[in-house]
Amino acid sequence: MTKPPPPKPRQSKPRVVKPVVPPPFDAATSFDLVSAASPAEIGERIRVARNARGWTQDQLAAAVGVSRSAVAQWETGRAGQITGNLTRIATVLETHVEQLMFGADQNAPPNTGRGDELAIIRLYRACTPEDRQILLRTARRLART
Repeated sequence: MTKPPPPKPRQSKPRVVKPVVPPPFDAATSFDLVSAASPAEIGERIRVARNARGWTQDQLAAAVGVSRSAVAQWETGRAGQITGNLTRIATVLETHVEQLMFGADQNAPPNTGRGDELAIIRLYRACTPEDRQILLRTARRLART
């Protein structure tokens, strides 16, 4: 008498992981660093940094991966998704997010005096651009709760 074949192991379905999509920017629910500078001020600094490199709006748009229209909106203070792109903008312009947000005179908001706030800023600066985006999304979610 022959033995029946062993049962086949159950194959589980692959787990589907939905991508995390950050919420649209909302100044009311964003954290203090974003609300510290107006979109017009940030846009002016982007324009100055772009011109210092001798780039056109088209060249900056291509480097960041957005349309020229988006760059024009940032530079005129009609910021759509400027905060979501700020790390990429700073990277391609070879500057810091703090420079674009607060200007040449400041590297951090003036009201940052507590040790835990300074620690967060130091850790943020030590992160890769991709990790910075993750931190920003997490901070926005936490600020809403």
